[in-house]
Amino acid sequence: MCGFSKEQYQYLLHHGDDDSIMNHYPRTMANYCGADRFSAYVFSASGQIYKYWHDIGNPSRVIGSVLDAKNENEASYMNYMLNDATQDKQCAKCNLLPVCMGGCPFFRLETDKDVCTTHKFVLDGFLKVIACKLKLKKDLEMQ
Repeated sequence: MCGFSKEQYQYLLHHGDDDSIMNHYPRTMANYCGADRFSAYVFSASGQIYKYWHDIGNPSRVIGSVLDAKNENEASYMNYMLNDATQDKQCAKCNLLPVCMGGCPFFRLETDKDVCTTHKFVLDGFLKVIACKLKLKKDLEMQ
């Protein structure tokens, strides 16, 4: 992720418009993705309901079906919904936790992949560029 973040930063500096750069200003968030969002579900072609799109095709991750009303796997649903990034050793000591909320719960819980957002690696650069753009905009408005 670190290498990707630096490449993305360089690309946006040279080819990005103001909106694409401003979108990298950090904001606190309650959810990271569909896995930990209350109203996000994925439906398979056969009517099975999953909490996250990476779970499709995994019978142990079916949480229900549109064909019947029973809840097949409450534990799978609750693993995502009750996921607490503050319990993760790496996330708990990170000052960017309010920005990313620990990243995607699927990748943090199910894989060994680095789930840190690009903010962790290039935040200083983006903040400097954004501050310059905001100052320039303000200066132009004052003229």
